[in-house]
Amino acid sequence: MSRGFHAFVMLVGALLGFTAVMDMDFHWHLRLGQLALEHGAWPTVEPFSHLPLPTAPDHQAWLSDTLMAAIHRYFGVGGLRIAAAALGALGASAAFRLGARRGGTPLAGLLVAAMWMALGDDRFRLRPDLITLALVPVMADLLDRESPGRTLRVFGLTALWTNLHPGAIFAPLLAGGRLIGPNPKAAVATFAASVVGLAIHPDGPSALLAYAADTTPLRPLIPEWRRLADFPVRDFPAAWAALAAVALAALPTLAEFVRRRDGKGFVACRPGDAAVALLTTWTGVRFVFGLHLAAASLLAAWGPERVRRFGAAVALSAAAFLTVPVLHLAEEARAVAAFGEDRLFGEASAGRGYPVAAATWIRTLGVPLNLAHPPAWGGYLASMLGPNCRTATDGRVTRFGAALAAEWSRVDDPALLEAVAKKYAVDMLVIPTAFLPKNAERFGWIPLYAGNDGAVVVLRDASPRREAVRVALGRR
Repeated sequence: MSRGFHAFVMLVGALLGFTAVMDMDFHWHLRLGQLALEHGAWPTVEPFSHLPLPTAPDHQAWLSDTLMAAIHRYFGVGGLRIAAAALGALGASAAFRLGARRGGTPLAGLLVAAMWMALGDDRFRLRPDLITLALVPVMADLLDRESPGRTLRVFGLTALWTNLHPGAIFAPLLAGGRLIGPNPKAAVATFAASVVGLAIHPDGPSALLAYAADTTPLRPLIPEWRRLADFPVRDFPAAWAALAAVALAALPTLAEFVRRRDGKGFVACRPGDAAVALLTTWTGVRFVFGLHLAAASLLAAWGPERVRRFGAAVALSAAAFLTVPVLHLAEEARAVAAFGEDRLFGEASAGRGYPVAAATWIRTLGVPLNLAHPPAWGGYLASMLGPNCRTATDGRVTRFGAALAAEWSRVDDPALLEAVAKKYAVDMLVIPTAFLPKNAERFGWIPLYAGNDGAVVVLRDASPRREAVRVALGRR
């Protein structure tokens, strides 16, 4: 049974990774990596935007971006999907091992892995964030194993993770949580190793803490950075269900420890993991998948005998959480049936939902332009049109800062788009075609191109490059 459950969760995790969404961050991550490969160094000046940005690009996920670009160069989109599938299988496997070891039964492993997949469903995207989703259970599993060389492995994994994604801040949190555990002396060494590993970064020892601090003023602009309490239950039903289940099961368990005055038994359950899970879940909805750690600690508190006694409830809970990834995969299968294999493997899949034809039309002009557009299109336009054309904002919100990001986050309002375009001397707007009928006449926009996926207009007031655009159009 253990091998069967283990193989099953790895398969589901791999399929979730393989069908990961290409969201608005995919393109700029890939393009930054491509620039690093092309020039042999990370960009030292802003490579995409025409907006006034005072500092050079940071190295938040520099190694992930470079690896993405290398995989894409030799294996295309299919290669990136296979790499994402490997991460999905890795994370699911680690979550299963963690739960099975703590709960003493394969059924406990199935429940913890099911929670990890259900609560991390929104994080299965082709971007470096997926690495943190996979490595959190890997690190927790590693810290559980008291073996020679563990401290060195913790250091190596943390140092690698630090350069792959800022989510590596989980490593010292998890290692520090083990200070409240059955072997605090060994935990001091692994905690120190994780702190040293976190400091090995091109932007300096405190880089990841600075990145984390930068996200705080931007939280209102980014839904996934907001707290779970900011959302109604219907927006995140699996997360609220997990939180309620953990709370309902934890309260009587804690009461029993208090009644028995069994401090050693409580410490042996690794309550530090549960504390980290609750802290990070409170910090932002993107980290709710950490609740699988709290479930693993709770199963350890129950012990194998009680887990077996309530086996039916554990099995039903696992089945309920598994409905989330199963429905996700069913929806993806319907999409593949509708759009064909191009949905997964074709390079065109990277442009699905983006202004592909509009970008192609702009590129044929051959004129250097400053563009305005919805932020969700920024990464795609930068990857397709740079460096000849410069974009406005994209998914790098910490790069732009709270004021600039807030100013451009409202460009779904045509009046605000008109205002910021004039303020920053924009030459051309790339907008949803639905904006055109009313607003072209209202603001005096001059449409140049309109297609199903986007439209291109220039403003009524002449831009610095209006004449160059007119000449380019005249050559057609």
